[in-house]
Amino acid sequence: MKKLFLIFLILVSIGIQTMANIFNGKDEITLVGDRMEVDSTKVYDILLHNAPEDFQEPNVPSVVIVGKKGKFIFGVGGYVKAVAGWDFGHPIESTDEFITSEIPMGPTDGDGSRFSISGKQTHLFLNFVALPGTGNEIGAFVSANLLDDYKPTLQFAYLKYRGLQAGFDYTLFSDPACGVRAVDYEGPCSFTAIPVAGISYLWEPKPHGRWELALGIELPQSSFTTVEGKNKWVYQRFPDIPLAAKYAWAEGNSWVRLSSILRTLTYRNLETNVNHNRFGYGFQLSGAVNFLEKLTFFYEGVWGKGIASLIQDGVDQGLDLAPTYNGNSLSPVMVGGGFCSLQYNISDRFSVSATYSQFRTYAQRYNEGSNPWDEQYKYGQYVSSNIFYKASSFFEIGFEYIWGRRVNYDSLKCADNRVQLAFQLSF
Repeated sequence: MKKLFLIFLILVSIGIQTMANIFNGKDEITLVGDRMEVDSTKVYDILLHNAPEDFQEPNVPSVVIVGKKGKFIFGVGGYVKAVAGWDFGHPIESTDEFITSEIPMGPTDGDGSRFSISGKQTHLFLNFVALPGTGNEIGAFVSANLLDDYKPTLQFAYLKYRGLQAGFDYTLFSDPACGVRAVDYEGPCSFTAIPVAGISYLWEPKPHGRWELALGIELPQSSFTTVEGKNKWVYQRFPDIPLAAKYAWAEGNSWVRLSSILRTLTYRNLETNVNHNRFGYGFQLSGAVNFLEKLTFFYEGVWGKGIASLIQDGVDQGLDLAPTYNGNSLSPVMVGGGFCSLQYNISDRFSVSATYSQFRTYAQRYNEGSNPWDEQYKYGQYVSSNIFYKASSFFEIGFEYIWGRRVNYDSLKCADNRVQLAFQLSF
């Protein structure tokens, strides 16, 4: 009973402190446990450094448990997010992810608009760091959301030690920090924010300095258009190899990042019973420029061959490899795209942003394949604008408008519009 009473008192004290922070509008974290060896600012920085660079997720918890003599820090956090939306045009099936490559191309047959409410973006994470602030600091991060029909779905899971990271995170080819905050969970159609399993090493000549260099190996994610009886997809033999370099200034609020990736894509020729390798490669330039503290310009440009599965609109479209004219062999498809965004922080509570994005594919004409050439995705456009109101450090309201268009190789085109309102409580 004494232990239960003690736990109850701790929970009450956490609740009181949390409510105080809500009404005072403080961006603070509450420490529970042995707080003699650490301060909240240092703990916040350590947990932030251990979290993914994600334009959507606040990955530092409000309440953190501190171990004896500060030998570990552990936080459980996340947010509950409710989104109400209305689509008109050709409504996309997903109510949380506006994916232009999934805009229905056929007639709507009376389904030209749709109202929806969703809580699937709700997110929970665990952020743990042992021996914080020492040379042997090791961190672990795990998170999940409910996007898979309200079933917990893994979003991140990795370990960090001395610049080495292993597990499941965004591809090193990506720059997820260059996206603006949005109600839409997907973001721009050309965004390369694709989670993959991998191992990477980040070298900072000066810890938390201006320069970063990174190299990794990653589990390949691929999607081919094959020809029945002539070729097929097989297990991939070789990892993707990404490389990135970043230079930051203005206290990290501005940066430029150049990344590249080399891929070996394997398929089997069924007529000769021989496996063939095709090389894919990609380059990306991304970053942000902060003007007068309140205005930030974000940008990304990506181009390559055989990298469609590493771009949000290209996932599962069969556009990493596609048939040649006679269908006997497969070749990498050239793709390219980019986006630019402006975000203006009107005050500590209000912010607005606008984004334009485009993604194109350049598949050569083929006569037969699992995805007919004329029905194949040629290009898409994505335009969004939103406003966020931060009622407190924990509660936020967002309103957003999105327009997207898909065009196929047969010149058929369809568009969708979405207006949505979101309420989010972070903890």
